[in-house]
Amino acid sequence: MKVRCIKNDAWVTPGKEYLVLGVYGRGASIKYRLVGDDGHTPALQDAELFELTSPDIPKDWIFRVYPASEWEMTPAAWARDGFWTAYFEGDATAKVTYAQVVSALLG
Repeated sequence: MKVRCIKNDAWVTPGKEYLVLGVYGRGASIKYRLVGDDGHTPALQDAELFELTSPDIPKDWIFRVYPASEWEMTPAAWARDGFWTAYFEGDATAKVTYAQVVSALLG
């Protein structure tokens, strides 16, 4: 899945295409997880900043539903509770898992 930025934002550049690493929703809000212009931080960005350029959902992604009307589509390897906390706290296993999934998504 890929998106192209269509609005100005500090983390992304209009006209640039980004690989979507996951999709998160809460109520009417939808966000794409992607690596912005810093080149290394996977962050949630408002979907309204982008247009979809490739709608193909990778076959190893799963759909999860949470309390409070939250949901996500994410690679199965990242679907465990606490994955992103571990990743951002520098957990070596989470970092390796992240790198493996991104490498597979890039093909």
